[in-house]
Amino acid sequence: MSKKNFTYSIVFMMLVFFAAVCAGCGGSSDGSSGGGFSLFTFNIQQDTGMPADGDTQSITYITNNTYTQTITNITQNVNTITTIINIENNVYDNTKNTSYDNIVASEDSSIPEPDHVTDTELSGMVYVAEASSGTDSADYAEAESAPTPISGARVIVSWGTAPDQQEVITTGADGKYTIKLDDKADFTTYADSSYATVTVSADAEGYKPFFAEVELEKQQPKEMNISLVRIQPASGVLWARNAQNNEAISGVSVKVLDGWNASDDAALVTEGTTDTEGKLSYSGISSGYYTVVMTKTDFTEARFNVTLNEGDDNTDCGYLSRMNLAEGEYRVVLTWGVYPTDLDSHIYGKKSSSTIHVYYANKEESLNGNTINLDRDDVTSYGPETITFKVDDTDTSYEYFIHWYSYASTYDWSRTEAKIDLYKSNEHIGTYTVPPAPDTNSGSYRYWRVFKIENGTLETLNSYTSTYSNITSSY
Repeated sequence: MSKKNFTYSIVFMMLVFFAAVCAGCGGSSDGSSGGGFSLFTFNIQQDTGMPADGDTQSITYITNNTYTQTITNITQNVNTITTIINIENNVYDNTKNTSYDNIVASEDSSIPEPDHVTDTELSGMVYVAEASSGTDSADYAEAESAPTPISGARVIVSWGTAPDQQEVITTGADGKYTIKLDDKADFTTYADSSYATVTVSADAEGYKPFFAEVELEKQQPKEMNISLVRIQPASGVLWARNAQNNEAISGVSVKVLDGWNASDDAALVTEGTTDTEGKLSYSGISSGYYTVVMTKTDFTEARFNVTLNEGDDNTDCGYLSRMNLAEGEYRVVLTWGVYPTDLDSHIYGKKSSSTIHVYYANKEESLNGNTINLDRDDVTSYGPETITFKVDDTDTSYEYFIHWYSYASTYDWSRTEAKIDLYKSNEHIGTYTVPPAPDTNSGSYRYWRVFKIENGTLETLNSYTSTYSNITSSY
């Protein structure tokens, strides 16, 4: 707990000031008024009495919208500040029945910060899907600029089939929506009753409807921006590239299936084979949401979602991993959009007192005889960045994380379109996308902790942290 030193008179003035603040606008016990959590710590010095002369102690005053904790009376004698403090309905008065030591004990016992209670909420913006290609300054400026909102779009969240099992909202001029779902969505889907899966759809006149299943966490907000494409034909190019070196792959079989995350039996929209430059051109496809499947002998399948806008500037790329992994060997492939220009892949490993750190400045290391190699580092958007490694299954920890290297005033991961594909023994075993931003200080989180492998067991992390030391200190 941070402690600030005040002179005797300043302490008294500050206490009087915050007493007035608490009395006038402090949170009520039922949460009907008041702002967020506020914490004030003061050093109170007594020249006489308990404790010894000249000692200073700290008392914490808390106001928030859950508890009533206010200073109800402050007076000053010649040598003593007397206070009556209401802390979670317990009154401490160092002039009457409770000694000064008791007040100190209340501070020493670590008064807990109240739980931050929020709503189960889905919010975001519905905006026009704008296609971008290349990495020149114009494309970068477009990615940086604010998206174009869609006014009058309907957003529907459904947690059942009955009419009363859905919430509908229409966006205003800013394209934004907020839907609260406390006591509505079914949070019994999982054993701990903390999660629920809902269906989110959005539609607007002149745009193709959007559908997706979304997992919500109870009493936690989730942000989901939805891009809608115009109902007009689209054309463009699909590229097939090697995940290890970004080289074009010819002769790749490409299928475009209707819908996101489409299964193999979904409607086939178009198909073809990449040419010597690794590309397949298409035209006349209705703008919308599709799944692209790329296959070639001796490569693992690449399957990814695309949003096709009207016009001829659609460009999407699939990255195929060559089937050259040994038994038990892993390969992790990072791809992202135009923004930011540089995301970096890292692996931190530890066995007993030995540690390794593989990243752009140290592309190859060995831990207990197993080599970890960064096959490719990309600094001009999109990726791929690929790390291949084999783990030691005994008493060894590995963590894979992403560092936002490009300069940014805040780190808005939701704009990166970052995706990570994980392979083991030539089998695709997982895909990771960026998690929702944390409730607080989201702009300061520069590291995305994706997964760890500890004693041979894979565990998903999918969380953020602000410093590299927060990662290394956890092992």
